[in-house]
Amino acid sequence: MKRVIYIFCACLLTFACKQQKKESEVSNTNKNETLKVDSVKHVSIDITLNKTIDLPLGFASLTSYTFPELWSYESIFSENETSINKNTQELNRGIEECTKIIKNNIYNFDYSIIKHTKHTNSISRENNDYKLSQVIPIFKNYNLLLVSNIQNTLASLIFLNKNKEVVDNIDIFYNLSGDLHTKHMLFYIDKNYEIYTKEFQVYDDATSSSKLKKYIISPITGEINLEND
Repeated sequence: MKRVIYIFCACLLTFACKQQKKESEVSNTNKNETLKVDSVKHVSIDITLNKTIDLPLGFASLTSYTFPELWSYESIFSENETSINKNTQELNRGIEECTKIIKNNIYNFDYSIIKHTKHTNSISRENNDYKLSQVIPIFKNYNLLLVSNIQNTLASLIFLNKNKEVVDNIDIFYNLSGDLHTKHMLFYIDKNYEIYTKEFQVYDDATSSSKLKKYIISPITGEINLEND
């Protein structure tokens, strides 16, 4: 009799464990679905109420001025003013113009709306409060939002479909300081919605620049594609 009771209890315990595991899986699935819904809710705003900014937008000289891949100069700590050469002046002007654009604050934004795509970098965003800086005129059926952190050191373009769901996004600006150097990305968006970016690494006595990148927005999917990628 005792053996029968033991077997019954063992079966009951096994069933209870399986049921608990099943409920746990269902709970986790529902949690993930809630997170997805919440991420969409962050964009449930009436964008049409905000005034759009005209294109072109950004640092226009990015497409016309030829930055060398590397240029050197006297130390930035030198008292010789001639050490600030033409290339450095253009870079500083670009940083200033791009920063001026993203400084605008329409309202605060949740950084989690920025998806990790092949067009975003590994810069941490968790400690940055974001804001909507500019609303760009609608491209086909897609809304374009320029968002940046409160410190005005990071900025991204976000693309929304007609349901205001995030289709794609791209990092277009950063202005960051490190222990040994600073790094920058400048942007320019022309009237045809073509997006240009260029990156710079600035050290004590030299600066390097990357190749100018050009991105095209798909009129069908709203996704961003690097030209000649």
